[in-house]
Amino acid sequence: MPPDYDSLTARHELDEGLRFEQHGVLDTALAHYESAARATTDAALTSEALRRQSSVYRTRCEWDLAVACAERAITIAREARLDDLHAEALSALAAVHRSRGEFDDADVMLETALRLAHDERVRGIILQNLGGVAAEKRDLDTAQHKFVESYGCFRRSGYRRGEAFALNNYGRALLEGGQGAQAARVLTQAVAIARDVEDEELVALATLNVAETLYLVGDLTSAEAHVSQALGYFNHTQNAWRQIECLRLLGDITVKAQELATAVQCYVRGMQLALRIGARQEMGILADCLTRVRPLLAGA
Repeated sequence: MPPDYDSLTARHELDEGLRFEQHGVLDTALAHYESAARATTDAALTSEALRRQSSVYRTRCEWDLAVACAERAITIAREARLDDLHAEALSALAAVHRSRGEFDDADVMLETALRLAHDERVRGIILQNLGGVAAEKRDLDTAQHKFVESYGCFRRSGYRRGEAFALNNYGRALLEGGQGAQAARVLTQAVAIARDVEDEELVALATLNVAETLYLVGDLTSAEAHVSQALGYFNHTQNAWRQIECLRLLGDITVKAQELATAVQCYVRGMQLALRIGARQEMGILADCLTRVRPLLAGA
């Protein structure tokens, strides 16, 4: 039976929303997702539309709205017995908890989602998030394993955007594990695929990680250029969580360059953003950074 007109309209709105989201035009993306949800009563399309709204709200650190949309997506998918969409919506909700530093809650949801999921692409997404939580907990061996497993899922399903995400996260885990040379190779590949699929947010994420590899080998000028490029994108999309990461790295770069006053400004600005969005882990990291650098500035 061919799809009805309303379903075709909703699918078009979802595709357009995703296109705008990948280019960082979040208000327009959100409007398309909301239109998709209004256009249809199809459970699968409605759940997807709500899940994608949750993603935009999470990017903007609007936690309550992100949670509300993800929970509605879960309910609709569960009641319609759409296991893969139920799993994706659970993963979206877990991503909000991860962003807020609530790692145990995220882990429980993701393990439940993995048991529900059958589709390779969906399993890849869930494994990505499980790897991300493991990395946040500093369990880098588990994180690397999950990212590699996720990459295999994406390869088998032909999901190129997922491949880029997996490579970016795997490269980040290698970097944090002290394997800088291997990380640089993996991250360069991630940037190339992200550009190929025209996902500007993913390009910015991978570029930020490349900046850290450059910082670690002492190429401070190139590191600063890369992180500034990423920060420009995250400023544009109002993604405070990623802005904090950029500002922390800029602070580290300027400390190594002996520009201590600039470093303090970066850390303080990052702390202000972390306080605004309630990012507890980032607050602790930045507090440690300021504790280390302020005595150096006072003695300069």
